[in-house]
Amino acid sequence: MTSHFIRGQVSRGGRSRRSRPGPLNAASPEWLGVNKKAWDALPPDLQKAFDQALKETRFEEKEWEDAIAWDLRARKRIQELGMTVVDIPKAEIEKARQKSKPVM
Repeated sequence: MTSHFIRGQVSRGGRSRRSRPGPLNAASPEWLGVNKKAWDALPPDLQKAFDQALKETRFEEKEWEDAIAWDLRARKRIQELGMTVVDIPKAEIEKARQKSKPVM
């Protein structure tokens, strides 16, 4: 039986399973925006308290830890389904980064 991994789905014999984001395509749909004037109007002690609370939640770090864990589980499952995981060589990733840099 042939297995395919296309657009985030593992398909095998007509069945497909959704994959989760890995570290290369992870994105958090949650973000925090604050009006600059409102932020600047806050006293420095409240700005500091707010910044500290964000650091203590480790939100971004947790997002990356979760993405890496999902990636590892997905890689294991893909291999269990008889497929091969092929990683893009770092040199190729760097070439793509160089080509995608802004011109201006």
